[in-house]
Amino acid sequence: MSKIIERFYSLLKVQSGFLIGIFVGLLTGIVADWLSQEYGFFRGMTLVAIAFVVFFIIASVLAIIVATIHSLYKSWKRKQLKNVSFEPLDETYKGLIVSISKINEAKEEIINKINSVNDINNLEDLKKLFELRGVGQTFRAIIHHRKELEVCWLLHTDGSMEAKEVVEWFIKKFCLKLIDTIPIRIEDPYNLKSIHKAVNEIYVKGLEEAKLHETEVIADITGGTTPMSSAIILACTSSDRDIEYVEQDTNELKKVEHI
Repeated sequence: MSKIIERFYSLLKVQSGFLIGIFVGLLTGIVADWLSQEYGFFRGMTLVAIAFVVFFIIASVLAIIVATIHSLYKSWKRKQLKNVSFEPLDETYKGLIVSISKINEAKEEIINKINSVNDINNLEDLKKLFELRGVGQTFRAIIHHRKELEVCWLLHTDGSMEAKEVVEWFIKKFCLKLIDTIPIRIEDPYNLKSIHKAVNEIYVKGLEEAKLHETEVIADITGGTTPMSSAIILACTSSDRDIEYVEQDTNELKKVEHI
């Protein structure tokens, strides 16, 4: 049912103005031709003007109906986002989408801390990395999925470029097999619409290139700006698109369950 609503709304959103314009233009042309033949050109044109006003009112009513549908859809969407719960994440995924936050420490200092950890199974040493502001939550997510992980999409801005490089270094050092990292540059970290488009393109095009199904990929909403997290949530309302969250206090991974 959700997918039907999504497809209907997408069609309505794209084509509503075009359909209303076609309707009014076609109806006006038919009426104008008929009135000209029945009452003569000048009188017919007067009646056409009146008819055009009537059709304009009809078009306005249709526009109001479309706007109402849009409002109801947004309300339904918000309700969908509320119907979630957080559960411990046990399974691992082949694909991971993460948002990269800015780092407070120098890139070189963080890389040195990464290099100081020699045993990936030493949780105490890893815990120190997980607590690093800006990238710690991303490290935690990658470590959890590392045995299955094949592709990691890194959503980043110009301001978080160094943080992205730190994450790439972390993956190179600790992951047990080759993981393909794909940076996705977000031009405006506060433009919800453009971020949503970028995330959705990962699912539409990126997964096809990586030969992965939506159920094999999970998106992390811990890092990045609030609009980046919101865009991921909006892109993942489908039950096949899973979402996770790293708790800051415990570093535990939680899965967002759709109910």
